[in-house]
Amino acid sequence: MDTQKLLTVLEDIVEYDAKVNLRGRLTEIESQLAQNNAEAFKAAEEMRDELYQQLGAAPTNTYPPSLYSIIVELDGEEFVGNGALSELEEIFSGSSLSITGRIGDYRASYTQFLDHASGLRGGLVTIGITPYRSLNYQVGLTIPSDQADIRDVAERLKNLDIFLRTCSEVVGEDGTSNIVRVDNGSIILFLAETIPVAKAIDVVLKHVLKLYQEVQKIQKTRLEIEGLGIDNEIKRQTLEKLKEGEASIKNACIGEARLEVFELHKNGASGREKAELESHFETAFSLVLKDIQEGVKVEVIPPTASAAKDGSIREPALQKSLASKNQELRTLYSGTPEAKQLPFSVKVTKEEIKELDKALKKPTGSKPEPATPDKKVAPTKGSNSNKP
Repeated sequence: MDTQKLLTVLEDIVEYDAKVNLRGRLTEIESQLAQNNAEAFKAAEEMRDELYQQLGAAPTNTYPPSLYSIIVELDGEEFVGNGALSELEEIFSGSSLSITGRIGDYRASYTQFLDHASGLRGGLVTIGITPYRSLNYQVGLTIPSDQADIRDVAERLKNLDIFLRTCSEVVGEDGTSNIVRVDNGSIILFLAETIPVAKAIDVVLKHVLKLYQEVQKIQKTRLEIEGLGIDNEIKRQTLEKLKEGEASIKNACIGEARLEVFELHKNGASGREKAELESHFETAFSLVLKDIQEGVKVEVIPPTASAAKDGSIREPALQKSLASKNQELRTLYSGTPEAKQLPFSVKVTKEEIKELDKALKKPTGSKPEPATPDKKVAPTKGSNSNKP
């Protein structure tokens, strides 16, 4: 686990607790319920609803997958943000006879978690660890631990390189992607990217999520139809149409993503060059989709506002768009291998990858990540392992 990012998460948890005062609010709700009268019950409901709103606005709710994985490792999902909200909704929807006992049990568990988080945060600060801050948009790649063979890792990196270079070429960038950080204890790499490339990848991830959503809708409809007691021939024809619909979803989503990404750079390629680049993009999209099915996680992480001297937010619309997808991405990436499998073929042959690699423009320069307020990054090309 990366200690700087761990400290970032711990600070968010502790500071947001100071703002919300979850333990104090739960104690107040318990006190109101103990009065056992209509006026007190109404006051308790108002406190509960306000608490729900605050938990729904917690910064951890919009964490990218790699950062949220730290909360999972801390066994803290049920104590922060939407996780805490879900736990409390279950508590308050249960029997009213034992509700104060359930609140008390949860508050005790939360206190233990928060005390642990506060102590760990203090220990990290004492030994000189600083929170992780970045001025760059970064693309994160998490490779499953069962694919740690060096050849598997090399293949995944090659696929990501081709995908990033394709997006770069579409939006008019030079295709340079430098590894700026490798997190400890896992195969998670982060590459600095320009804003146009970050926007392109944001679009791709949006359409990946849309693809899975559309497939889930069809699969739900199929199950409902299969359970109906209707004529077998009618059922067969209906299911056949659904299967045809599944086959067309992939091409439709890739086509929509292509149109949206190319719209980001209206003065880009035209004519035959554009047609070739559109074909390259479709192959690159299939490549990243294939890797996601096989357990790879791709994400875009925005720069930290507090890392900028003036505290400004670069491209707020992009940051909002990225944040809105993170919970869905976390759900997709944490699903079972079976849940990630699509009902149609997503194949990219080695020959197609080789041809695409050859056709894409080669990077022309090096853009190392700017120095953060905490540490300076050496202006050299390549991997800067575990440095901000």
